[in-house]
Amino acid sequence: MKTTNTPASAAGKTCSESRRGGRPSLKQAADIQESILDAAEVLFLEAGFSATGIEAIAKHAGTSKATVYARFSSKEALFIAVSNRVLSTHFSPIVLRTGSFQERLTDLAVQMLDALLDPKILRMYRIIMAESERFPELARLSDNKSAFAGQHLLETLLAEEQAAGHLGTYALAPLSQLFIASVVLEPLRLESLGLRSFDTAARREWVNLVVTIFLNGCR
Repeated sequence: MKTTNTPASAAGKTCSESRRGGRPSLKQAADIQESILDAAEVLFLEAGFSATGIEAIAKHAGTSKATVYARFSSKEALFIAVSNRVLSTHFSPIVLRTGSFQERLTDLAVQMLDALLDPKILRMYRIIMAESERFPELARLSDNKSAFAGQHLLETLLAEEQAAGHLGTYALAPLSQLFIASVVLEPLRLESLGLRSFDTAARREWVNLVVTIFLNGCR
């Protein structure tokens, strides 16, 4: 009985073959998207941004360059989509449901710090810092605060507390950006430079300090 070896890209080819003669189903389209993100994550983290091409990502995903570009307008946009997917796994809306304002704000801040200190995100942050001069669009997209998974949750929490009279009448977007910067920038800088490691206790200690100062300043 003759056996046939299946290449690594068989899943992608099978998916392509199943779509012949018509548009992909919603599930197939979602699978293609995830395959592209999976491939891009592996290659970006291994080789960096400039050394990773869309053609290599497409080949690794078992699809075509045209298919990648149909879903992501540029390599920079794909890189940011990969980082946002990693970040989003650290956030849960359940954090907003119970507890005092300070407790909920603290729990959300810990989620933010955990997200930004994820080893994959640290690697991506280093890539952005190294490549920002050559690829300014990458730096610009990475600075889009609205793409940060925790900002919407934070603004929701701040809006609730503001409506209840527990918070001053500040504009929520800059207030949330100030809070996020206070929580993550210094730990992110120290970790990315290898100057300090923030374990669970150190993260909680830092967050408690930031939350206390933030609440004292904006109530």
